[in-house]
Amino acid sequence: MKNMMFNFYSFVRDGKSLKTDKPNFATFADGHLSMCITDAILESNQQQKWVKVQASKEVFS
Repeated sequence: MKNMMFNFYSFVRDGKSLKTDKPNFATFADGHLSMCITDAILESNQQQKWVKVQASKEVFS
């Protein structure tokens, strides 16, 4: 957690942009994908079968 916060603040301090620079910390898009996977796990358990991860939903950046 400490390194993630350091990386985030360094990214901001250095004037970097998510549009042009690759971050070395988790982004909103990463969290969104993680939640899509979690949703698929819960749906799979409920239906007792494999389901596809619905990660094609648009994420605003």
